[in-house]
Amino acid sequence: MNNGFSLLLNGIDKSNLKNIKSLGFSGDSLTITTNKYSISRRNIKGSIYGSFNEFKTGTIEKRYYTNQVDTGQVTIKKFDEINQIISGTFWFDAKDTTTGKIVQIRNGRFDLQYVR
Repeated sequence: MNNGFSLLLNGIDKSNLKNIKSLGFSGDSLTITTNKYSISRRNIKGSIYGSFNEFKTGTIEKRYYTNQVDTGQVTIKKFDEINQIISGTFWFDAKDTTTGKIVQIRNGRFDLQYVR
């Protein structure tokens, strides 16, 4: 691909519908191989950013994002272009820009089939 890959991984915990949580990471214009990638600021081509969101009934939605200080890492352990399988691990710290609160996402793991 001339413009690289877009990468989006998102997970949602709906076990408590009064307190829904989601997390993920995203990036575009990426060259993906089995390697380690930094998670940092959003809206920068060729980089990956992380996010965490909380949706509590009766409260304002809270959104946390990685930035140049609160960062993380994605490690692609398997990237099989023939069978379209990608797997790896991730961790990141994300900050609520309104309150300054930081969440720590640890021991993230993914193993999935992707689409081109």
